[in-house]
Amino acid sequence: MGITDVYIFGHSLDVTDSDVLKEFFTDECFNVHIFYKDKGKEAALIANVVKMIGEDEFIRQINSVPPQIEFIKQKDMIKK
Repeated sequence: MGITDVYIFGHSLDVTDSDVLKEFFTDECFNVHIFYKDKGKEAALIANVVKMIGEDEFIRQINSVPPQIEFIKQKDMIKK
């Protein structure tokens, strides 16, 4: 099997959901792309992922090439 990309939008990644989400963060066949709205939300998401998988594993995954976990800032929606 190859690498599967997982895209996460609008989710808190809280530890209460770790039983559902943890597999995406602990199985090396997944690359996880997490979208956030602002720096405050990014910091909260990072903290929640660290709680879920541990600091050492988090650092390993964001520093792998290519990164297994990536945080992407959402562009603001323009209303017409």
